[in-house]
Parts: sequence; C-alpha cells; structure tokens
Amino acid sequence: LVEPAPVRSFQRLAEIEYRRRRARAKAFEGYHFDREPAWDILLDLFAKSATRSHQATSSVCIASCVPATTALRHIDLLEKSGFIEACRSKDDRRVRSICLSEKGRNCSEKYFSMTQPLNL
Repeated sequence: LVEPAPVRSFQRLAEIEYRRRRARAKAFEGYHFDREPAWDILLDLFAKSATRSHQATSSVCIASCVPATTALRHIDLLEKSGFIEACRSKDDRRVRSICLSEKGRNCSEKYFSMTQPLNL
C-alpha cells in the first residue's frame, strides 16, 4: 500500500489541478469542456487553505472563471451542501468571506488521497 501524502501535498495537487484546467482552456482557445465552477471554487479554496483560511467573495468568484452571478449561485449551493462556510465581516456587514468547512476539507483530502500519483 502507498502511504497517504501529507495534507500539504494534497493542497499542492489541488493547485496543480486548478492550473491544468486553466491551461487546458487557454490551449483550446477558451472552449469549456466541462464548466465546473463549483469544483474550481473548491480547488482554489483548498489549494489556498494552507496560507489563508478565508477569501473575499470576489476572489472566489474570480477563481470560478464564470460570471459573478453564476459563481454566487454555486457559492450558495456549496454553502447549503456544507462544503464551504461564509462569514460576515465585523466591520462591514455587506462583506462576506468564504472558507472551506471541515466537511469540505475532509472531502477534498479524501479525493486527493484517492487520486494522488504514486510518486508523491
């Protein structure tokens, strides 16, 4: 059996997968093979979770690579499913920040432990 990679490696895999998706879209002149904004949001949040626990909603929308209204709809669905959490700013109630929930982190770690390359 292969020993599980450390969580930090899983976050690196998430970053690599996110960048591959962007490179594929660029190489194929922007053609969207599967348009999965929710997956892109989770990848970005998980990849950045080692250095930053919360991200501005606008940053999360940008990472999804879809129009903001579409991204916000997926943020809402991910929150309702328990994969992410949103918190209001103490200073400005209009501002929300987004982070992975414990469930989202556990599922991400499970996914990357199941798909990691053997040489990690």
